Amino acid sequence: MLNKVKEFFNKKKQSLEEKKKQLDQQVELQKAKKFYAYIKAGSEFAKFIVEDLKRQENGMNRQQRRRFEKELEDKGIFSPELITFYQNKIDWVITEADKRIAALNAPKKPQPPVKVGNGIEVSQTKPENVK
Repeated sequence: MLNKVKEFFNKKKQSLEEKKKQLDQQVELQKAKKFYAYIKAGSEFAKFIVEDLKRQENGMNRQQRRRFEKELEDKGIFSPELITFYQNKIDWVITEADKRIAALNAPKKPQPPVKVGNGIEVSQTKPENVK
């Protein structure tokens, strides 16, 4: 009887250890997937920057552009100057997008009434209380 109880507890202990190993493997797998996603996003961003530098042949200083390209392609380094350049560019894009969104969401000015004749004025907009 005592042997059966020991065997039962040993089996339970083994099953718990196996479950713990499986959980650890799942956690490691999730970490690896997250790391892979970060690496992929970083490589896509670096690829975007290289392509953007090639597109901006006339848009920026030639020496600066060549220095950025050399640092990225040869050394794989994001210089502080390159980071501030793209940070300013991103900030400009965000502010322009906010301006355009604000312009689209601005309340429309009411149009002046149109005179139809004999001093009768007709409004082109619906009154607010009419559905």
